[in-house]
Amino acid sequence: MPGWRTRLIDAHRFLEAAEVVHDPEHLNQAASNAVLAMIAANDAACLWSGKPAPRGASHTAAAQALRDACRGTRWESDASERARQVIEVLRLKNAAQYTGERLSAETVSRLLRQAKRFVAWVRQITSDV
Repeated sequence: MPGWRTRLIDAHRFLEAAEVVHDPEHLNQAASNAVLAMIAANDAACLWSGKPAPRGASHTAAAQALRDACRGTRWESDASERARQVIEVLRLKNAAQYTGERLSAETVSRLLRQAKRFVAWVRQITSDV
């Protein structure tokens, strides 16, 4: 597994890709990249804290890993809300990537906003010394 810095860079790159393809013809591709940005940022937060990044497809495991990573830090109270955000976004992963279900422009725009806020929050966490 790459280190937290690499995963945070990945998160930024996925966000950039999501923004590039965010148009009516590529909504699922934008959503897919936004989801990947959240996963990479979640991994970065876990790895930064010295905890393992979550493995597998469990949405609740990813959220719990984030809460565990922030336990005992000044970010602990924020982590509960952010963990709920992770679950909400990961629920869209199958629709965006596997089922062929067309996501709405409103859903994708909301997802991109969430991903941007989440990545920015993880950037704040990892800048703590």
